[in-house]
Amino acid sequence: MSFSSRTQQRIARRIKSLLSVGAFLDALPGHLEGDAASQARLNMLTERLRALAAMSEGDS
Repeated sequence: MSFSSRTQQRIARRIKSLLSVGAFLDALPGHLEGDAASQARLNMLTERLRALAAMSEGDS
């Protein structure tokens, strides 16, 4: 596994870990602007984080 692959796996595992913490998910809206358009991006942000976390699957 190359350095970049190891780094990618480490980041993916960390994101996966964060997504399992309710407080992390609860805090996400606070990191977006308060307007409706920005808050509407929350689902997209969460989906992208889950996609990144999925990159850790299959790694041992």
